[in-house]
Amino acid sequence: MSKEEDIMKHIESLNSSDFEVRKNAIWVLGESGKMAKKAVPALVKLLNDKRDELCYLATFALEKIGKDSNDVFPELIEALNDENIRISNGTMRVLRKIGRDPKIAKDMAIVLIQALNNQRSDDNWNYSYITILERLRVKDPQLRNTINNLLIKFD
Repeated sequence: MSKEEDIMKHIESLNSSDFEVRKNAIWVLGESGKMAKKAVPALVKLLNDKRDELCYLATFALEKIGKDSNDVFPELIEALNDENIRISNGTMRVLRKIGRDPKIAKDMAIVLIQALNNQRSDDNWNYSYITILERLRVKDPQLRNTINNLLIKFD
């Protein structure tokens, strides 16, 4: 079985009725890093699971995948807009943790700024974006200046 087939098998296992099977699938997907980026939508849905342990593990897996694959940021940022508060809050936690890494923060900041500029004037989502932006460890002076200007604008 190829690694991609293995990933797909674990993504399917996220829908199992067996708690241990789901738990194991989340763990394996998280440990697979960027190879498991196809699992992001299913893991985001798990942020609303009635079992808190699965929500926590989904957060862990999304962090691991996000640290290895910058191209999942748009999906995670879109999940911030989910009307389900557990999903949007869980996604915010994931993005905050990923953004602590200066190597990742720059790419994440660019995606967040684009999303903020394209966003309709919904104060709740703007607040989510701004909350994450202000915590990013961006070292690039020009990008930091752009972030600071946005923080002033939305203050």
